[in-house]
Amino acid sequence: MTNEELDRYFSQIREKYNTSSENLRTAILGKLEKLIKREIFDREKAKQIRLDSGLSLRDLGGELTPEKKKSTSSLLLQYERGVRNPRGANKGRTTTKYLLWLKAHGYNPYIL
Repeated sequence: MTNEELDRYFSQIREKYNTSSENLRTAILGKLEKLIKREIFDREKAKQIRLDSGLSLRDLGGELTPEKKKSTSSLLLQYERGVRNPRGANKGRTTTKYLLWLKAHGYNPYIL
């Protein structure tokens, strides 16, 4: 994204903010603050941690959920490809285990 594109977005946000009611202004500021403070899941970093640990997707899937290694490795592949986001998903036990595994290996994107 170029600086010009960012400037266009900022102009649109400024225009929307300036022409909004006080309630909508508060909502806009809240959403912007949430967006700025939010950490984005870095799929490449997560993949590199797995590879540096010497684990295949199937190996990590088996470590996280031995009873459903294949479906877990499929889910992890979706995270690593950016098809799904572990935060956007309905954070089930498998996703929580994965995020805690990443945390134990030095990456804590959602400050668990």
